[in-house]
Amino acid sequence: MSDEMMEEEPKEMSAAGASVSVVIPSYNSESTMRACLDSVFNQTLEADRYEVIVVDSSTDATPEIVSREYPGARLIRLERKTLPGPARNIGVKHCRTGLVMFIDSDCVAERDVLRRVLNRHEKGEWAVVGGAILNGTPGSAVGWVDYLMSFSPFLPSMEEKTVPQLPTCNACYRIDILSRQGGFPAYNFLAEDLILNWRIFSGGGRLLFDPSIRVIHVNRTGMSDHLKHQYKLGWSFALALRCTDMPRNSFARYPGLAVLFPVSRFGALVARVARRDRRVLAFSLALLPLYLVGASAWAFGFFRGASMGEKEFQDRLEAV
Repeated sequence: MSDEMMEEEPKEMSAAGASVSVVIPSYNSESTMRACLDSVFNQTLEADRYEVIVVDSSTDATPEIVSREYPGARLIRLERKTLPGPARNIGVKHCRTGLVMFIDSDCVAERDVLRRVLNRHEKGEWAVVGGAILNGTPGSAVGWVDYLMSFSPFLPSMEEKTVPQLPTCNACYRIDILSRQGGFPAYNFLAEDLILNWRIFSGGGRLLFDPSIRVIHVNRTGMSDHLKHQYKLGWSFALALRCTDMPRNSFARYPGLAVLFPVSRFGALVARVARRDRRVLAFSLALLPLYLVGASAWAFGFFRGASMGEKEFQDRLEAV
């Protein structure tokens, strides 16, 4: 056992002959882990066709819940708090299959998710197959805004298409392509999925968005948590633009453009849902003031990330 991790072997489900591995990164997930794992172990896909790996660095009761109540899961315990990207990379190293499905610990998968992703991978040359995100906090105005700001391109009402990005909480990768790219970059900011997906896409890999592949995401419902998260996302997006050739990466050279982002992001949201989801359009219009507050936090984070000095930026690129 290394000084950073230990693995608990599964007591029931064998991975022999499995077709896909499910990797769940986790940090202090005791309030959501049961619902997540219940959904994963209740799939319509035969149990011997998939394995479940939880990579956990929690300080709460999450590892006890996993080891005591879900003996079919392989628990990998990390002794230090670990960001999702590096945690996923560790999980992939323990996979016994050629495909890895990433689901976050605050998500609940619909029962046919694994069967659907396998079907798409078997019938097409896809590097990544991902799907729609459903709102797991429909009774909260803040939860709705948090959901729309993060996942509006991936609503279940959107059309099936090839895309440059997919939400990593609902995406199945070919492990050989992940390995070719070196896995998720271990940068000290929250944009590892954007960077990896762009590298795959720009290198010729095909990413499929299939809205029939669905998971439910539990969003932040506290205003303070929401604003802090949006700030981090804006900040991380600016850093991702600075270290890639993603479209609009020139925006990171002009931090002052951030003042335009709250209105422009809302306009993009309205344009996206106007034709395909009138219900979400109505919610978006009703929540405009709250949305602009969250988008302003995102824009401020972007401004700070774009304005960051070169030395601090390079420090952020160091592996964690």
